[in-house]
Amino acid sequence: MDWIKELTPLVEARGISGDEQQVAQVIRQRLPQGWKAHSDALGNLIVRYGCGKETPGGRRLLMVSAHMDEPGLLVTDIGEKGQVYFTVAGEIDEQVLAGKQVWIAGTHREIPGVIGVKPIHILSAKERETPAKPDKLYVDIGCRSREEALSLVRPGDAVTFEGGITPFGDGLIRGRALDSRSGCAIALMLLQEDVLVARMEKAGWELAVVFTAQRESGGAGMMTAAYALAPEISIVLESAPSAFHSAKNSPKLGLGPVLSLRDKASFYDRQLYRKAMTIAQGQGLPVQQKTAAFSSSDGVRAQLAGRGSRVLELSVPTRNPRTPCAIQSVKDLDVALQLLTALIQDQELAI
Repeated sequence: MDWIKELTPLVEARGISGDEQQVAQVIRQRLPQGWKAHSDALGNLIVRYGCGKETPGGRRLLMVSAHMDEPGLLVTDIGEKGQVYFTVAGEIDEQVLAGKQVWIAGTHREIPGVIGVKPIHILSAKERETPAKPDKLYVDIGCRSREEALSLVRPGDAVTFEGGITPFGDGLIRGRALDSRSGCAIALMLLQEDVLVARMEKAGWELAVVFTAQRESGGAGMMTAAYALAPEISIVLESAPSAFHSAKNSPKLGLGPVLSLRDKASFYDRQLYRKAMTIAQGQGLPVQQKTAAFSSSDGVRAQLAGRGSRVLELSVPTRNPRTPCAIQSVKDLDVALQLLTALIQDQELAI
């Protein structure tokens, strides 16, 4: 699988929480024949086969989800010298912001900029001890006055980081927004499986693939999508933090995707977890298990919506998550797609 080719248009699209339209448009353009999409009130892109909105009578609904939004910034004010002040939009590692190249979705076009900070050689000893907080930073867009800057950008404009996607090392890829868009790429590749619909229909299931909005800002997209669809089973594609450090339960790149038993707010479906492990072992697919809980994801929001849904979370190990440049393994992406495909075609998935 050429993951660079599949991921490039998704990574190049810009979309912080609440502003995912570019990403949704890329996904629409890449849908295989027969799959129809519609957007709901919150910007979720819901993809189904055929008519695209109703579940045929008697069929059970299985939902696969991946989130479209990326961590970024939001313009809050313009200074007298043209400096652009911002706040963080989504969960992001604030200590890596200073000096980063960014793009602002300006009034008439995208505006390039650099996150500015007080020069290190004039910092006090106390200021050097901790990284500058976002309220001490600004975006320099090369303007000399407030009026000049306001002709280009306005409060509320979205700010995203510079960067594309490139291969490096031994089977690794690096790029902006990888920790969200890799899930979208896996979900899109799943829809390329020609026999997928027929096998699911034979088993009495319908598949809905949901590309959710606003995951980074609290998960409103998943809550509304899962409520509207009421899936019996939800398979949530996520990223799992990985580190070189010897942190307990930290998954490693290249050893396979991660199956999570829980997140910080809830436990997932143990039967689905065991089924996924059995299928992986039967097909010789390497997987990693995560039983520790570090944060909450879209999985728990799917689990709690409406009457509830049985949830399995499948994650790609990711170094440098929530930063301007994440790192993933091509092998982990391959295995995640293989396992996901095998799971939803399994005739005994819900038993």
